Amino acid sequence: MRKALYILLLMIFAAGCTKDPNSGNSNNSNSAGISLNETEISLYKDDEYAIQAISETPLTYTSDNEYHAIVSNNGLVKARYVGTTTIIISNSSEIKHLKVNVVPRHDSFSLPDINFGDSRETVIRIMGEPDYIQSSGKVYGYYFDGYCPEWIEVRFEEDKVSEYELGFMLNYEEEAKGYVSERFKYQYTHLTTDYYINALETVDATMLVGSYKMNARFWGLVFKPYNH
Repeated sequence: MRKALYILLLMIFAAGCTKDPNSGNSNNSNSAGISLNETEISLYKDDEYAIQAISETPLTYTSDNEYHAIVSNNGLVKARYVGTTTIIISNSSEIKHLKVNVVPRHDSFSLPDINFGDSRETVIRIMGEPDYIQSSGKVYGYYFDGYCPEWIEVRFEEDKVSEYELGFMLNYEEEAKGYVSERFKYQYTHLTTDYYINALETVDATMLVGSYKMNARFWGLVFKPYNH
């Protein structure tokens, strides 16, 4: 009986002293790693989001594209313009990513799928035969009666697209203005036209957008290359 009790005590003692071979590695991994609650979020322009990340070592935050969203040293994300960027979260041993989608409130229309420099043939292939051609031959016009926009004019220089303009009935004015302000950075106002660019700095801009009241019936958005 005493011998059996002695053996049982030895077994209990041995079990208590045995170390889990994985326990040390698991703790080291957690302390060196990053715990992140979300991997993708959606925000509207000017919305903010505090990144929920846990690490036992200091974290750094950077935005892959600051046109769409920026992030502070403390992990506070602020949405800028419509599009997608990635917030890179890192410590001394691990990197994680948070995808940020800046989504629009104003999306009742889209821009024509043409580019500056496109040929007339390309415009017709994408948009169809124009409803009218100005006598100079430099403007193709398309009507969309009752829709947003009401019409589109594509303008040419040397048979290449040089700019295009969308015309909206005035009851769509706020939608047109909202569409631009969510996607482009305000630059300046000249006379009655507000101008926007598609970059944070003029040196990086490739497009200039004008937003203005054309007359008593129409609001206009004109898109042209940004000339440095």
